[in-house]
Amino acid sequence: MRLRFDYHGGEKTLNTVVASEIDDALKELNSSTNSYVILESGNDYIQCAGSTDHLTLEARIYNLDGSFKHYVIGRKDTSKVWHTIECKVGPIRVLGHEDLSIEDAKSVFSYFYKNNEISPDYNKRNATKYYLQKS
Repeated sequence: MRLRFDYHGGEKTLNTVVASEIDDALKELNSSTNSYVILESGNDYIQCAGSTDHLTLEARIYNLDGSFKHYVIGRKDTSKVWHTIECKVGPIRVLGHEDLSIEDAKSVFSYFYKNNEISPDYNKRNATKYYLQKS
């Protein structure tokens, strides 16, 4: 696995990752200087952006044929109210149950680190179509 994260205006990359390094990177999240963390396993990855109080989590999972699914991750309860996550890369709109905390991020990243998949304790909203249209 590889960990990439925003670190005081530049990107830092760790090609060999231990769990404590993931937690350390997540704890440093803030909307202005350290605004994202990405954990990669092959082509698959999870990423978060925002701050420790309000962040969004996304995952991209590839199939053997090279196609992928891109998900926005949220808590099991659902909301139709849109929230805005502020971060250095710009505002990101998510549904209320997708406006997550650092504890959610730690849980999802830890599960991905151990199991190479998204935790079943969270919802996955398929956002693949949005990313295919950008290509």
